[in-house]
Amino acid sequence: MMNKSEIESDSSHNRFFNPATLFLIIGLVVGIAFCIFIPYGAGFDEEQHVVRVFDIAALNLLPNRSHAEGTPSYGDFISQSYQRRFYQTPADDLISQDFLTRPIDTNVTVAFPTRSIYPPVDFVPQALIARFFWRKYNAPVVPVAMLIRFSGLLVYLLGAYFAIRLLPFGKWVLMLLALAPMALFEAATINADGFTNVVSFLFIALCFNLYAQQEKKIKAWKIWLLLAIILLLGLTKTGTILVLPLLLILPYRKMGNKIYPVLIFLAAALSAGLMIWWNIISIPGSHFSEGGGQSLSSQLQVILGNPLGFLQTYILGNLLAVGRYFRDWVGVYGYWVGAVPEVVYWLFPVGIISACLIGPRTNPYGSKQRWISGLTFLFAAAGIAFIYSYLHFDPDDTTVLGRQGRYFIFATPLLFLAFSGAGFLSGRWDKLLKILTVSSLLVVIVFYSLGIYTTYYTFCGSSIYTFQPCTQPVYKNLDISPTAPQVKLNMNTPITQEFVSVCGAVNRIDVNVKKIPTVKDGQIRLALLNNDQVIGSQDFRLDDIPENGLLNLYIQGDLQNMVGSKYKISVEAPSLPVNNSVGLAINVPKQYHDGAFTVAGEGMNSDLVFHYSCVNPWSGF
Repeated sequence: MMNKSEIESDSSHNRFFNPATLFLIIGLVVGIAFCIFIPYGAGFDEEQHVVRVFDIAALNLLPNRSHAEGTPSYGDFISQSYQRRFYQTPADDLISQDFLTRPIDTNVTVAFPTRSIYPPVDFVPQALIARFFWRKYNAPVVPVAMLIRFSGLLVYLLGAYFAIRLLPFGKWVLMLLALAPMALFEAATINADGFTNVVSFLFIALCFNLYAQQEKKIKAWKIWLLLAIILLLGLTKTGTILVLPLLLILPYRKMGNKIYPVLIFLAAALSAGLMIWWNIISIPGSHFSEGGGQSLSSQLQVILGNPLGFLQTYILGNLLAVGRYFRDWVGVYGYWVGAVPEVVYWLFPVGIISACLIGPRTNPYGSKQRWISGLTFLFAAAGIAFIYSYLHFDPDDTTVLGRQGRYFIFATPLLFLAFSGAGFLSGRWDKLLKILTVSSLLVVIVFYSLGIYTTYYTFCGSSIYTFQPCTQPVYKNLDISPTAPQVKLNMNTPITQEFVSVCGAVNRIDVNVKKIPTVKDGQIRLALLNNDQVIGSQDFRLDDIPENGLLNLYIQGDLQNMVGSKYKISVEAPSLPVNNSVGLAINVPKQYHDGAFTVAGEGMNSDLVFHYSCVNPWSGF
């Protein structure tokens, strides 16, 4: 039990740092930068959410109901999305004058079933902005998307700020968790996660606030606020209501009015009902409906056909994937592009530990409440893992497990608040612990932001801090799989592919081989030319080449070429007859515009599937 002095010792009016104010300052500065510099469409399913916001702006509250084919929108919402690019290229153009001033082309419209089927309350401020700027004035996509992002960020920051203020203890813990890279990335892009997370934070904070004040008369407005937040939990993303068992810590006998416990119970039941009701009316016509990409009924049939396999995948698979969930929860970039600097994953736990050790010096609440908090987290995490496993269960593929750690953000305060203020250290360490918490957080944000810059605004991305070679091009929405188109290579069809190096001197090239003839008698010659001079060449025997494999050519010698140097890949097979051709992977139609692709000297409207690697900039040190 906390007395008044203990609560005040961790209040927002401490003498050294104010966690709520620090949260607001850091969140605004970093969040606004993220809103601007994370490319439009780089957030998870961001263009899907934009289409949903645009639909709600026309007062179409049910998803995929405003058109027979789904949700009508402008083609620019999709074509200008960074995720829809064919190659991973720098996003400077999205913040150029052209994109910032280009009005929407209203003559190009599309309609498709959007995967964003969340309740409209999740997108109210975003829809108001879309209604004014897009539906009324056809304003440019990118700057309005930035405004929409900022409106969602503001809701998140204000809600989390008040949640930190409400907490009677563990303010530093919530500050750190709410500013985690992944939490900020979600809050600064267009989705339902930011709203979901902050509603959960407010619920958790208010429950602990009410518990800490059980010796006082609980103010009626706090009860009514709790009721409203409980109802909102049912209108956020499915699964958020799994934090409701935290209601068990409330001091119901000391609420003063016997109607309050009844209202809280009814609100919790109604919240669950709202979640069920919304799913029932929103799933038809979505990717979860019959025939959809993640059909609930189809998945049920798969699970019933292999129940033991599903149980094993759910329990063992998710336990083995905890480490990958952790990394996804701390921070990744949209669609797992690039690589977050490793220091982020090492320093963020340091900040969490130090935040948990910050006072008050006595137990802020009893062991029973700690257990309820921790077990509620485990219950919520297990529920989210079950939903995710249900939707993605494939007895032949469990690689999806370990992704989407961001789905656990809403419940993680429950885990760390269970350890907050455990009193391992005396109060004289508080100042140092606060410095360590804030310093760890700032370093984490700096390195995560560095990763955003390298990932989205450079060609070589994370190679600068992973010390790996820079490999180009990075394919995004082009088919380079075993089912990709192919071109036949034989004695009559020598092949060339030109390219311009974006990373400097090339020291390796790879060419995708799709098909090897039955008669493996002959050779392929792979060569790289620079200024029409052969700088590397190698002959490959057919019986040494795996089908759906790669031809690898390593370039030796003094590599001095700079960024912008022009190269040509040459692939020849002078000993292969036409009826014994080798299939090489190509893209159709042509999307690589920095070099021509020829077959037997004739230019083609396609590209060879290839990669080239440059010398790592640190290799000379």
